[in-house]
Amino acid sequence: GILVNGGMKILGSLDNEVIFTSVNGITPWGGVVILSDNQDVIITSLIIENVNGNYTNKSWSGGVVVNNARVDINKLTIKNSTTEDALNIINSTFSIDGLEVKNSYSDALDVDYSNGKIINSIFSNTGGDAVDISNTYLMAENISINGAFDKGFSIGEESVLEAQYIDI
Repeated sequence: GILVNGGMKILGSLDNEVIFTSVNGITPWGGVVILSDNQDVIITSLIIENVNGNYTNKSWSGGVVVNNARVDINKLTIKNSTTEDALNIINSTFSIDGLEVKNSYSDALDVDYSNGKIINSIFSNTGGDAVDISNTYLMAENISINGAFDKGFSIGEESVLEAQYIDI
């Protein structure tokens, strides 16, 4: 996997997406953990596939984990995640436009102790919740959820969800 201590910028484009996958494109790999220390995490046009969240001697369980960051995501696709959470955002402020999670073993998006918005996003074939928030304020708009095994939205532990144009 990839461990980042600090901020991170991944700047792909519609014509030139950045792809994170295993060496052969099939075998699962750990994923990405970003321990930001309140720095910026900017992701544009990134595809992540086949993550399993197995990090040597660590307790993170997400395919992509972002902790204590200012997050700006524009077009992130996570495919075939066998992790506890495909994307886990913790103790952060965030803006997500265009998250697509396909075929996740458990929750697609898990947000804890954070504040932010997600728009124009698609979740398909999730083994758990499509969106799971705790101790979080979330504004969600134009979200499509198809094939969530558990809940479309799980809103717990003092969370607030403001949502419109949601199709589950």
